Amino acid sequence: MPLAKLKSAGVDVLDLEPVFRAEHAAHPERQLYCATDSHWSPHACEIAAKIVADRFRSRSEISANSLAGLTTLPPETIEFHGDL
Repeated sequence: MPLAKLKSAGVDVLDLEPVFRAEHAAHPERQLYCATDSHWSPHACEIAAKIVADRFRSRSEISANSLAGLTTLPPETIEFHGDL
């Protein structure tokens, strides 16, 4: 279903394509997709997670009390070989 149709139906849509395109243009050396398959890279996951968290925090029905228990884990390095 096209994004415009979802939006017109009242669905809160998050389109990351423009964000990823802008990130790639600004930082072409940073991979947004894994080299061996089509999954997002850790960098792209961080970008998406920040945007989702910011949108979540900005919603009027979310109170400061409901965010009190949420934490951010420290970054860690992992090795990923892909699945293709």
